[in-house]
Parts: sequence; structure tokens; C-alpha cells
Amino acid sequence: FDGRAERLFGSLQDITEHKRSVDELLRSNEKYRELAENLNDVLYAVDADGTITYVSPPVKSVFGYTPGELVGKHFAHIIHPEDLDTVRLAFAEVLQGRLYPREYRIRTKSGEYRWIRTSSRPIHEGEQPIGLQGVITDINDRKLAEEALQESEEKYRRIFENELMAICIFDLETFRFIDVNDAYVTLYGYSRVELLANMTIHDITVEHQASYQASQKARVDGTIYISLRYHKKKSGKVFPVEIVGGPYRFKGRSVMFAMARDISARIKAEEEMSLFKAIIEKS
Repeated sequence: FDGRAERLFGSLQDITEHKRSVDELLRSNEKYRELAENLNDVLYAVDADGTITYVSPPVKSVFGYTPGELVGKHFAHIIHPEDLDTVRLAFAEVLQGRLYPREYRIRTKSGEYRWIRTSSRPIHEGEQPIGLQGVITDINDRKLAEEALQESEEKYRRIFENELMAICIFDLETFRFIDVNDAYVTLYGYSRVELLANMTIHDITVEHQASYQASQKARVDGTIYISLRYHKKKSGKVFPVEIVGGPYRFKGRSVMFAMARDISARIKAEEEMSLFKAIIEKS
């Protein structure tokens, strides 16, 4: 009663399971930390307002930023302006549980934009979504290749559908036709089905060796121009053509496109001019 404690009351509690759980959590966090730092992809988290709360270290090698330069900023800070509305809509949809990958462009620290693919899911506190987390995969090389292919295919389609030039594509190993346009069908008299069934370029030329040598030369030199070659129609009629062609890769194989133009009128005019010249010289 003089102010000194005479008794000590307390209780003991077995915290073995709690300590084990904490240790497991720490080990788990360390494991996930190592995983996040060694992934090629970037892990991220944002809160419900769109503020970035976490970015894994690989973000520096992919986009040039350190995690500290992005944490605390709104995601709109690095989104391409043309993609911003799409990303905002996607953000809202993920918070509502609509999960599917998205593709859009992110500005790197150097100022260029790179295509990325994100897979995200909401973070909940109870029933309430408080943000989202996900994975960013750099798909820039793939997208650029797709855009280049799409652009070249668009150019190819416009050229291929040109009714003034007969165009074919054939395999450089088998010489079988892969595709022909309507002008080619009209010029040679065969149906598209006939040409694509099992016919080769040897079926439409009367100069087999010269055609073979030209195709092999094109494989080495690239684009080739043939001022005169004699082909034949389905009817058997032989006629002169002018050819421009070139090799390229298509679905893993070497192919060649060839644009042929009937030059019968030109050849006839040249022959008549030669005959007229000979007559003048004799007179």
C-alpha cells in the first residue's frame, strides 16, 4: 500500500499458430517480392481513384521509369491521349468485375509510346472494390509487326484488285498457284478453281526453262522485270506478256508475285514499224 506493487496479474496465451502464420506471410511476401522483381512483365496496383500505388522494379527496363517516379501519379499521366477514354472505361469495368485483357499505349520516360497488354482484377475490402491490380506485358514489337502487315495487306489488296493487271502468287518450290486476281482469270481463260486446284506457272508458259531461270534469279536479285515472255491461254493461243515480279515470305514459305500484261498490241505495232522501216529502206 506504500505505492509498491505486491502482486502481478496477467495471462498467458499460446501464439504458436499466430507466429507461424506471420512467418509464413513474411516468407510468402519475400517470395512474391523476388518474383515481382525478376519477372519480365510489370506488376502494378492502383487505387479506386486511379492513383498508382505500386509498380514492380522491371518497369525501369521496359518503360524507363523507376517505381518511385510512378507511384502517387494518376494512371492518365502515362496513357496515350487517344487511348485514355478506352482505358478509363476499362478501369471502371474491372472494378465491376468484368475481367478481360486490354491493349493500349503507354508513354515511356523518353517520350515514345509503347503498346502494352494488361490483365487486371479488382482489389476488395470486404464487398467494396478499393482499386485494382494487374500485370503489364510489353507487346510493342508484336503490334508494330501487325500494323505493318495490315498496312502492307491493304496496299496489296488495292494492287491485287486492280483490273488492269493480271496478278498471280505462286510457290517458289512447287510453282503451284496460291492466288490469282480476276484480271488473271480473264486474261488466261481458266477459272479460279482450275488455276488454284493443281496448276503451276509451267501450265501457262511456253518458255519453261526461261520461266524457271527467271524465278530462281528473282530469289537472289529480288524484284525482276521481263520485257517479253510468251504465255498461252486455255484455248491454246500463244501471246506475248510483260512481267514484273518479286519474291517474299508468306506463312513460312517462299512465294513470288507476278504481274503480267498482254503486250500483243505493242508487239504488233513494233512489227509493223519494223516492216515499214524495211520497205522505206528498200525504196
